[in-house]
Amino acid sequence: MARTVRLAPFLAALPLIALGLWIADRAAAPVPPERPPEAPAKAGAPEPLPSAAAVGAARRSGIERYAGDGVYTYLDGGAEAYLSRGLEAIAVARYTVPAAGGGEGEIEAAAMRFRTARGAEAQWTALAPRGAEPVEGVPGAILGRGELVALRGRWLLHAVAYDPDAVDREALVRLAAAWSAMAGRGDGRG
Repeated sequence: MARTVRLAPFLAALPLIALGLWIADRAAAPVPPERPPEAPAKAGAPEPLPSAAAVGAARRSGIERYAGDGVYTYLDGGAEAYLSRGLEAIAVARYTVPAAGGGEGEIEAAAMRFRTARGAEAQWTALAPRGAEPVEGVPGAILGRGELVALRGRWLLHAVAYDPDAVDREALVRLAAAWSAMAGRGDGRG
């Protein structure tokens, strides 16, 4: 008696085998990072944001840097407006500060460098919070509810409290003063 080979089970398994090989191949491929690698600071280059101690914060995160196409990562959905005004680079850090009712709050601060002072001023105007008031003793700085915008030459500082009700207004004022005081120390913000 002749033995017949049934090919149907083998043919049915072929798509599963192909899928398994494809998945194995994809798993071996390198995965691109979610964020572009941080651009290293030049040796001896001054920090673009003040230290935690200068702000009166418990701590400051490491500085994340974005330039070129990397600004799209930080300014998700809004980069075109900034770039049209000449944005060159952004440095971002988070500060842990005393909260108004006790405990801690967080502020995210972004120092942005523009090609020209005029470009930075245009972005300052666009970011100005409604009802913002000048920060006493810090020229070019305005403060709204949980939001700070400060201008110094071709540099712009934009800081936002994650919870405006928790973060003491004075923490944002200290950040503005410390950042402004850094100007003229070789950082190009004079």
